[in-house]
Amino acid sequence: MSTVREIFEKDEAAGLKAFEEKIKPLGLSEGAKEKLLYMFKSAFSKASAADCMIDWQYVVPLTDKEQTPYETLKDPENPAELLKKLVIVKLNGGLGTTMGCTGPKSLISCRNGKSFFDIVVDQVKELNDKYGTDVPLVLMHSFNTDDIMRPHVEAVKDVKVITFNQNKFPRIYTDTLEPVPENAESPISMWNPPGHADVYHCLRDSGLLDKFLAEGKTIMMISNIDNLGSVVDLKVLNKAITENRSYMAETVLKTLDDWKGGMPIMYKGHMKLLETAIVPKEHFNDYTDMNFLNYFHANNLWVNLVTLKQALSDGTLKLDTMRNYKKYNNREIVQLEAACGSAIQSFKDSCAVRVPRNRFLPVKSCNELLLVRANVYIMEGSHFVRNPARKIADLPSIQLSQIYQHVEDFEKRFPEAPDMVDLVKLHVDGDVFFGKNIKLVGNVDIQIPAGQTLTIPDGKVLKDCTIRSAADL
Repeated sequence: MSTVREIFEKDEAAGLKAFEEKIKPLGLSEGAKEKLLYMFKSAFSKASAADCMIDWQYVVPLTDKEQTPYETLKDPENPAELLKKLVIVKLNGGLGTTMGCTGPKSLISCRNGKSFFDIVVDQVKELNDKYGTDVPLVLMHSFNTDDIMRPHVEAVKDVKVITFNQNKFPRIYTDTLEPVPENAESPISMWNPPGHADVYHCLRDSGLLDKFLAEGKTIMMISNIDNLGSVVDLKVLNKAITENRSYMAETVLKTLDDWKGGMPIMYKGHMKLLETAIVPKEHFNDYTDMNFLNYFHANNLWVNLVTLKQALSDGTLKLDTMRNYKKYNNREIVQLEAACGSAIQSFKDSCAVRVPRNRFLPVKSCNELLLVRANVYIMEGSHFVRNPARKIADLPSIQLSQIYQHVEDFEKRFPEAPDMVDLVKLHVDGDVFFGKNIKLVGNVDIQIPAGQTLTIPDGKVLKDCTIRSAADL
């Protein structure tokens, strides 16, 4: 019997039908099936696959016309009235696997014993208490996180928390273009969440989009739950509502660590999200050139609910399909995904706001976890604020070796965060245990040979030094 790929390569319509037959037993909802078939076609048809890659000659960086500087934004006259129209959506489908955790990443202890989820709830509560509003917190979960998050959500009493689930798509073998079969030992191994662009269709399919519109909500702010800087900014909200923008992206200036971040650009006369996955290999250096593209999308975005519903209804919501290749049981598979930022191309009035760096404070690794636990930031309520005692403009550069990758191992070696208010760069290569009341100043480079350990004693000050053994302390 011919595989889906063999059929598809001869006749794309017949191949699409064959794939549809293969996914019938999986029990996908009609909305999920429709979206999967669309993404399958856009990923593998010859015409669509060619469009997946960007034509670099048409890439044009945004100017201040399309990317408004934050400093020019105005404060709203009546914040409470604007907030009545707002829905806060946090993307909460990810696991903490890259940091050695099996559960939702949002439950990792972040600072002062509070998780990302705890801090976000506190941020929304503070906003509502300050302005006498009832802005809801909406969480998009995945099949990976929903069950585990449920008791934590139910325990929240002071904030209206609403949840919905994104779809799950079957992983696909690249050699046959057929779904990975269920594995009795690991039943979820056949599935993947199809990226955070699922937020748009799933809001509609869950009925929440119509519910919010009926309640007079007209704008939603979407951001990753692990971005501790993505709080509601009234100036940005004011611009989105008063200008009635369909889509507005927040951008920040790049640092050397931000080369992976997608960025809005002008492309053939309209805005588009430029992602690593759609950049031709021969232009990768251009893509990472900070002199050419010196900003990126913070993945904080503001979407008009009225125009979103219209775009979903008339089929004009365009999302770029990305192919994420992995190995499974020694065979190559592909996950079909889409980024919510790619919706920027769907609206003629899309724009961007170049915001301060403090609105982008993600935690993707234990390097960044150390940063948010340290005194580089102080807490004003539930908000992370740059410590005024730090006179160095840039954040410290943190480079920890692989042994610190998992939270459990990291916390054994950092029982508390050092004083890093005057730190420029910390580089640790090897197995180093830090004591309490440590102060790091300037450039600190610690390299310990494999198989050895080093303990930095309590109260030690390390300033502009290179450490190779205990004798250097």
